[in-house]
Amino acid sequence: MARRLWTRLRRGEEGMTLIELLVAAVLVAVGVLALFSVLDGSRHLVTTSEKNDVAAHQGEAEIERILALDYSAIALTTAPSHAAASTDPDFYIQASGTYQWDQGATPKPADPMVVDPTAGTLTHVSTWSDGQSRLGGSIYRYVTWVDDPDIAGTQDAKRVTLAVTVNNTGPGAASNLKKPVLVSSIVIDPKAG
Repeated sequence: MARRLWTRLRRGEEGMTLIELLVAAVLVAVGVLALFSVLDGSRHLVTTSEKNDVAAHQGEAEIERILALDYSAIALTTAPSHAAASTDPDFYIQASGTYQWDQGATPKPADPMVVDPTAGTLTHVSTWSDGQSRLGGSIYRYVTWVDDPDIAGTQDAKRVTLAVTVNNTGPGAASNLKKPVLVSSIVIDPKAG
């Protein structure tokens, strides 16, 4: 009797029903779709990271070029003007001729810009490219006076701030950086002692 029951149970497990096959196919499809969405999100993060790195390298190279200039030449040739859009780097320029270099949650007061049409050599905006027609953008230059409270006077040093934007036309062009990459350095007059 037990042998007959065992044989009958074993015969019922010989194959899969159509419903079991459909459930298995749906589970595999859901798993594949989840995998593709994870891979796409990962690709987007890697692309954004690459754009940040390239923009930071462009900014660092430009800062090094500016630091090699004579101190008197580190000035803008023309005064930039305020932009209404908060996504534009020129949004932080005040009508009074100052620039808000600290754009954090509790920013420090804006500093007066250094503009010298005669001795200054820095243009406000220029474009850059990675040379492969994949990534490019703009470099916004700002030079402001720095006041050291321990030194008499108000124009003790210059702060050079660069805002590097990325405007690519290659893969992932729709996902440009939301904010520019900021690079800043303070330059002290070597003749000031």
